[in-house]
Amino acid sequence: MTIIARFLSLLLVAVLSGCASDYKTSSPLIETRTYAGVDAVPDPVLEQTLELEKQGILSNVAVMESFPVQITATGPVRVLECISNPGGTWVPAHNECEGMNQTTCEQLGGDFNECASACRHQTDAMICFQVCVPICTFTSQ
Repeated sequence: MTIIARFLSLLLVAVLSGCASDYKTSSPLIETRTYAGVDAVPDPVLEQTLELEKQGILSNVAVMESFPVQITATGPVRVLECISNPGGTWVPAHNECEGMNQTTCEQLGGDFNECASACRHQTDAMICFQVCVPICTFTSQ
């Protein structure tokens, strides 16, 4: 009887441990997406994708030879949505996307600011251009 009791105890611990590790309230949705680069040399979409891969934000990056390149990557939906749209730039240090439109931002649960300062993260900037930068900020990592 003790062998069965130990087995059931271990099984219960394994089940509860598995449930606990899968429970993440603030984890972003992850997906794999294929998107196109742009016809510029160097390609800013490809460069940003490779940099985000180095930082561990994106994974499984594959680049297909074409013009413009076709890129497949796995990562948070909000990051892929940001960089796969023209003019989108993911700013990992501040968990925000420059250039994302309001509708997409709100659908992904972000806070949209249509006129953020271009120097908002450069507190010691001597000169700052008076230019509005549309951004979408995400509060959770």
